[in-house]
Amino acid sequence: MEGISLRTAAAFVLTVVVLANSTAAFAAEAVAEGNNTYYELEDGSRANEHFEKRSDGYTYYVGAGRNVIMDNVIVAMDDEYHVFDKQGRMIVSKTVFKNGLSYVIDEDGIARPEETDDELALREYAEELAESITSDADTLREKCDAIYMYLKSDEFQFSSANETDGNMVDAAMKGFDTGSGNCYVLCAMAHYLYQAIGVKDMLVTGTRSTGGASEHHWWNMIKLEDKYYHVDATPFDEGKHAWNCMTTSEFLGANEEGSTESLMHEYDINNYPLADNE
Repeated sequence: MEGISLRTAAAFVLTVVVLANSTAAFAAEAVAEGNNTYYELEDGSRANEHFEKRSDGYTYYVGAGRNVIMDNVIVAMDDEYHVFDKQGRMIVSKTVFKNGLSYVIDEDGIARPEETDDELALREYAEELAESITSDADTLREKCDAIYMYLKSDEFQFSSANETDGNMVDAAMKGFDTGSGNCYVLCAMAHYLYQAIGVKDMLVTGTRSTGGASEHHWWNMIKLEDKYYHVDATPFDEGKHAWNCMTTSEFLGANEEGSTESLMHEYDINNYPLADNE
């Protein structure tokens, strides 16, 4: 990584899917329970994993947990990024800054990172790095594993400094340029490396705690072959479970009372797809 400066590096329609095989998607009724919103069908069951166009004219997304995604950027079942506001409405025809990236959103709600010079330079660098990291990998899962191991290797020195929090482009540049940074920097680096191999990811925001203390924490959720997985490359205690490609149940189970894990993860499960589509 020595001598690399990405800021001086050379810079270089899919329609929103609404389940056509189920008219129930349009007949579902929004039901609030506590802080969660669900869509309940006429037979009392709850619809899941579909786009929901409501009478208010907005499109919503019901996740695998039958929850309405709100105030987040997710990779939906159409394998595209979509951004939802605090009411769960899909944002269209707008440029927004969300989860550390600036997204240009078209009229169908498909969100793509704004192609600034820095963004393009990061993509180019990440593609070259990913190629060298994954050269011996045969499958996409093996490539994801190789990226995870690279981020946990001696190539990167963890630091708890927060100077890049909130801007994924700046954070990734810091990480690639200096080989050090906090959990947000690791997430940003992972984001560009996953994109480089054709895997889309989401930024998960939450907290981690140990010894009674709690602090803000970030990690990634990747979509791999139509399934979602949690990945956290932040270095934890030696000998503890590797937080790589975990399902939601595994992830939450590792945080249960009596777990041998030294660090506890908490996040709003209602604003993300269920990992492994459980």
